[in-house]
Formats: sequence, C-alpha cells, structure tokens
Amino acid sequence: MPAARGDEDIDVFAIEGVDALFAEAPSEFVAARDRLAKELRAGGDKEAAKAVKALRRPTVVAAALNQVARAHPDRLDELADAGRALQETYAAVLAGERPGGDLDEPAQRRRRVVAELAGEVAKQAGEAHREEAAGTLEAASLDDAAMAQLRAGRLTAALDPPAGFGFGDAPLPAAPAKAPGAPSAAE
Repeated sequence: MPAARGDEDIDVFAIEGVDALFAEAPSEFVAARDRLAKELRAGGDKEAAKAVKALRRPTVVAAALNQVARAHPDRLDELADAGRALQETYAAVLAGERPGGDLDEPAQRRRRVVAELAGEVAKQAGEAHREEAAGTLEAASLDDAAMAQLRAGRLTAALDPPAGFGFGDAPLPAAPAKAPGAPSAAE
C-alpha cells in the first residue's frame, strides 16, 4: 500500500512498527495504529504518519487469518502446494492429457487443508466465520498474489473465493461420451 511522499512512494509496510499492528487484536488495532502515527508525526515524518493513519482495521476474520498465517507458515506451504497440484491437474484435464477423475485427489487434498486452517480461524474468530475464512484460503491456494497477502499476515478483509481453478471462468471439461450399450443416467 504505497502512499505518496513528494515524488516518491512510501511502502507503508516498510515503516517500522506497522507489521506489529497486524498482530494486534482487532479491538486494539486502531489505538495501536494511532499511537504509531503520533510517534511518527512527533519524530517529524508526517507523510509516514499519514500513511499509517490510513491503514484500515482488520475485520475479525481477517485478523484471525493473519494470526493463523503467522503461526502456521508451514501449513500455508501445504495449502499453496495443494492449490498448485489442483491447478496443474485441471490444466492437464482441460488439455485432454488426463481424465477428469484425476481431479479428485488434489481437490480432496486442498479441501482438507482449507478445512483444517478454517477450523483454526474459527477457534479465534468464531464458528460463524468459518465459511468466510475457507473462501479466503481457497482464493490464496489458487492465486499467488492472494497467497502473498495471506503469508504477510496483513489482511484487512477476507478475500473473495475463487471462481474456478485459477483459470478464471474456464469451463469444466465435458463428461466423456456414453459408451455404446451403457445405460443412461435415466435408466
């Protein structure tokens, strides 16, 4: 989140103390942010103070996702690997190199990791936030930029769940043609 500083941009996340703000509980974020901005202003860095003051308080689910991301970076690696495997398999299915049934294992693996991490988020944020957390985790598993946001532990809101397998709105492959003599679904 760069902020203008004359002819240059300020990377607000490079300002000392900003990263620690995102380790705060949401209820403490605004007070901690305002203290940091006041310290920066008192030290003569008005532009940095202004950039810090513009930071938004994380939602409850974003704060819990930040905490889980900071506590379990190895699980985020597992989530990224599961998402990558799903994307690679999906691409191979779309290219006709693999059957659609090959999507089952990587999809189940990703669902398992998402469910486990969403459960950790729900322990902190409450059960009502499990689905929203899962959507963010799914998005991060399929999008490098979203994963980078999650890994940094600086989300301010949940991310939108993905629309596909990281390929936008690409359609699922068509079902194989019915073999001659095989019963139809209606039979």
